[in-house]
Amino acid sequence: MKSKSVARAFGGVLRAARIERGMSQEELAAEAELHRTYPSLLERGLREPTLDVFFRLCAAVHRTPADLLEATLGAAHGSSAARGPSPPMPTPTGRSGESAAAQPPPPIRPHRAHRGPRVREAA
Repeated sequence: MKSKSVARAFGGVLRAARIERGMSQEELAAEAELHRTYPSLLERGLREPTLDVFFRLCAAVHRTPADLLEATLGAAHGSSAARGPSPPMPTPTGRSGESAAAQPPPPIRPHRAHRGPRVREAA
């Protein structure tokens, strides 16, 4: 289970608990003594709460930490199990039908600053 999927699962659980209580994100932030934009980052899975913040969020939505953890784990496992295994990625091919891995990489040009001084010709 990847951290991003857990963060997204927790965000969904937090959002559902907040909506169930009829709270806005700003009200949740005020109740949990957080910055007003932080619940949005949590609900979108862009941030993961510390343990202290997790307990404050639980108190704000009137849910036990065990309830939120259980719901998060269920959502994280359910979301990955519902999708199933991802299909294999197609390999890009070149003109001659060779795979892209067999072709040499394009040449790398150094940055202009590393090519030396620019010499201007007299006009």
